Amino acid sequence: MVVLGIESSTNVCSVGLAQSGKPLIEERMTEERVHSEKLLSHVEALLSRGGITPGQLGAIAVSIGPGSFTGLRIGLSTAKGLCFALDAPLVAIPTFDAIAHAAADVRPDVSNILVALDAKKGDFYSGRYEKHAGFFEATARTKLSTEADLRKEILESSPQLLVTDRADLLQGLLHAGATAADVHDFCRGDIVAGIGLSRALAKQYTDAESCEPMYLKDFVVIGKTSAV
Repeated sequence: MVVLGIESSTNVCSVGLAQSGKPLIEERMTEERVHSEKLLSHVEALLSRGGITPGQLGAIAVSIGPGSFTGLRIGLSTAKGLCFALDAPLVAIPTFDAIAHAAADVRPDVSNILVALDAKKGDFYSGRYEKHAGFFEATARTKLSTEADLRKEILESSPQLLVTDRADLLQGLLHAGATAADVHDFCRGDIVAGIGLSRALAKQYTDAESCEPMYLKDFVVIGKTSAV
């Protein structure tokens, strides 16, 4: 089976392919507000590079949040369009699960991770993960919290690795020996594809028609722009 993975929850626009018995491959770029323009061209480039035709895709995996409202909508709408056009099933992957999985590849030395994304207006999305049998598992649901509450949590229980887009605000709170890493390095379409392949083989699909992004925070329109 071949699975296409889409990651668009941050400024990273990334797509990846996972095939049974073959290495993961990825196409990516990091730039604000390019997802709607570049996502499908990245998919085309990736399929060409992998020698795969659209009809060979057995499933489409997509990162569903939390993250940028606009990025998530574009990623999921693209994934749904491909599913309907190719008659392929959808696999929805929580964004922080994929980020923790990617971090585990790079930092096998750590046993616990905190993922924290700026949700704007003084809020953060956060999720904690601990290693069990070599794999990171969520210790609680991904949540929305205030910056003050997140800072208190880090001071009281520092992770070994903080994966965030706001290290400037948070890394000073970490205990000795702990480190912070830029979340964008771990937003990878190939990791989404790899997790999607495992779930597709187990037939853990998501209904494409009813699937919605995991926003966690209300979408607010301000004038002609939207909060993301």
